[in-house]
Amino acid sequence: MVYRQQAVTFYVQGNNQERLADCYYVLEDYNGLEKMMKSLPENHKLLPDIAQQFVSVGMCEQAVEAFSKVCFIIVNR
Repeated sequence: MVYRQQAVTFYVQGNNQERLADCYYVLEDYNGLEKMMKSLPENHKLLPDIAQQFVSVGMCEQAVEAFSKVCFIIVNR
């Protein structure tokens, strides 16, 4: 478990957001994942994945917030 916590530190220092999100999820650190989600700008490529992670653990409010930060463009053809 110590190594996983160290991984979080390294990913923060290295600004590796994709791996950091995965670490938070694997460690079940949903507060960390939520803080990260809130810090990401709108339409960030990780937001849909983070939203799905929240859905998978039943954190619907956080999932909705993450999805709401993503602008989906629907083209009617």
